[in-house]
Amino acid sequence: RLGVLLVVLGLLAVGIVGTIRIQPDFRIEWFLPDDSYAGRFLDLNDEYFAAGTPFTVYTRDVDYFARQKEVNGVSKWLKTTPYVDRAEDVDDW
Repeated sequence: RLGVLLVVLGLLAVGIVGTIRIQPDFRIEWFLPDDSYAGRFLDLNDEYFAAGTPFTVYTRDVDYFARQKEVNGVSKWLKTTPYVDRAEDVDDW
């Protein structure tokens, strides 16, 4: 009886540790054939759209000193909008 209890408790401990340490990592590409329509679509999607498109904001004929508030507002908006990747830096010169 004691041996069975120890084995069950040992398996329970291993199961708990395994559950805590599991890292979810799932990609549908693993289950699709490379030459399938869905597989090709996902490959092209990663190639062309995964990194986003870098862009630059230019202004002209602006009195930057007089309009500092508006210029800083553009920078603040770019740093907080959900349309710009927050993992990427917004550089002000």
